[in-house]
Amino acid sequence: AAVLLAGTDAATTGWTATHSAAATWVTLTTASGTGSGTLRWTRDPAGLAVGTHVDTIRVTVSGSRAGTIDYELVGGKLARRGPNVITDC
Repeated sequence: AAVLLAGTDAATTGWTATHSAAATWVTLTTASGTGSGTLRWTRDPAGLAVGTHVDTIRVTVSGSRAGTIDYELVGGKLARRGPNVITDC
């Protein structure tokens, strides 16, 4: 998933991605970066009960111009919640 940062300091602004520790079926393989980049994850459904499983991945920019981008994984498919760009970095 794309992490898009915009603003004067966007190229030097760091970001970090987190998700629910309870969602052991999701592993963030790219959990941080600087400037706009790509968030990557893997999923492993082994051992999950039949049904729909949901996890939220949150991308956060810290510092004086904090912001977040939320992505929701539903059954392994990505759905974005809210804006997909953090501005004024």
